[in-house]
Amino acid sequence: MDEYEENDLKGQSKAITQGQSLPNNLCGSGDADWFAFNVSQTGDYLVVAASQGGAAATIITAYDSSGAVLAAAQS
Repeated sequence: MDEYEENDLKGQSKAITQGQSLPNNLCGSGDADWFAFNVSQTGDYLVVAASQGGAAATIITAYDSSGAVLAAAQS
């Protein structure tokens, strides 16, 4: 567990700000962690997720406010 739990569901997403770094724990296979941020203008945004030890795969999916997928990436 980490300080952002419970955030395993979309409705539990934790608000973050641009430029914020999160030392988040991956708590086993299937542990989804949801975060949300507001986009103030159109353009490109960089979101990075990395496994410090390299043993975990990370998946990032960006959704709009209606729940439609905007982009997805897996490492």
